[in-house]
Amino acid sequence: MKRIHVFAALAVLAVAAMSQVPKTAVPVRTGSSAGGPQGFCDRWEAKAYEAALYGPIDRALPPPIDGANPAWECIGPEGGNIVGLDFDRADPRRIFVALDGGGVYRSVDSGDSWVKLAPNNSNNVGIAVDPTNGQNVYVLSSSSLRRSFDGGATWQSFSFPTYCYATCGPVVDPLALNTLYAAGYHYYSISPSYYYSIALLKSTNGGQNWSYVDLNPTVQYGYSYSLALSPSSPNVLYIGGYENTGPKVYKSINGGANWTNVTGTVNSYPYALAVDPLDCNRVFAGTSSKVFRSADGGASWAPSNGYVSALELAVDPHNPNVLYAGGYGCYKSIDGGVNWTSSGAGLSGYGQDLEIAAGAVFLAGTAGVFRSDNGGLTWQARNSNLLGTVAPALAVAPSQPQTIYIESQNYSLMKTLNAGASWQTTTTPDQCGLPAKLVAHPTDAAHVYFLSGG
Repeated sequence: MKRIHVFAALAVLAVAAMSQVPKTAVPVRTGSSAGGPQGFCDRWEAKAYEAALYGPIDRALPPPIDGANPAWECIGPEGGNIVGLDFDRADPRRIFVALDGGGVYRSVDSGDSWVKLAPNNSNNVGIAVDPTNGQNVYVLSSSSLRRSFDGGATWQSFSFPTYCYATCGPVVDPLALNTLYAAGYHYYSISPSYYYSIALLKSTNGGQNWSYVDLNPTVQYGYSYSLALSPSSPNVLYIGGYENTGPKVYKSINGGANWTNVTGTVNSYPYALAVDPLDCNRVFAGTSSKVFRSADGGASWAPSNGYVSALELAVDPHNPNVLYAGGYGCYKSIDGGVNWTSSGAGLSGYGQDLEIAAGAVFLAGTAGVFRSDNGGLTWQARNSNLLGTVAPALAVAPSQPQTIYIESQNYSLMKTLNAGASWQTTTTPDQCGLPAKLVAHPTDAAHVYFLSGG
């Protein structure tokens, strides 16, 4: 609390000082596309905030944005909070990503450049490309699924059953045409109390209609973190999550109709699950500090050696003893998940999806898309024209309007000295949450005040 009070006091002093600043126009460049503004460019509050700090602005606000006549220019930063990544199996250079609040983008050159395909959807959960037809793309949100059968040119949306919500997926069955899965939770009781269970959502007609199965409708609450399907035996599925009784791993061998608790010795939340592409009984569960592995379909588990941040997992389809774990950094195992080494040079943010495509490894997360072409030794950002950064706070330096500070959604403070031509990440002074406000000093552009919030 003392730290918050100090930041608050500094912010109050800054506002008091800024009340003496002459009322001058403060140019702010923002941006849009046919689908509307993107990233921190969405924030009309930034302009109102400046007016509150510096007094009435001498020029009028830009006219409202419409898709046909955008009045704003986006200045980045490139990247964004990527919640899902998948690729076309017939042409692995074609990659699709879903952003939290930033729509859907596609790359046709392994991530070197991106184009936007779908408008913003603030609660995207994940994305999947049909492994048998790269034109079929599915984007999951918490309450619905959007699909495209023409590579993202057009989209349809279908809702989930009442009281059903998705938290991970979608997963496409490679053998059963039009069969998709998602995992989440379902409120199986709403009166006299709200109780919800881990649930599987299933569609057999390409996402138009959905059924659900409650995995354990006796608990007070249950929530899923991860979903995996066996590529070699698609009727075998695993779901990881938590219940009020602790971490849980469930297994189905009949396409989700029935489920068995196979948690065993997995004693941390299973944020990620992966199945050996050649052996449906060889399964891996990733947690915040270890990877658990099973060779008998979950009947028994063994933990990895040492620390591994495994919020995401990927098994090399050509050598199932090679695995990658993504979270805070990236880790690699070459002995089937027993031992792991850190391989995160060049990464930032934390990972939310991990894929192996045409010899390259892709890690998508809160700072955008990163690619490794050398087995995870080094990573390069691949975010050209991928404009999905969300900035909860923004400050423009009144003495040098080309200097702009933002707090990005990956908990990093970023600044530009040239009105967005380039951006750099700086040290965030606080780790307890996103800032409530950023305020630039009225006469010193290198001095910024940070008000810590929840």
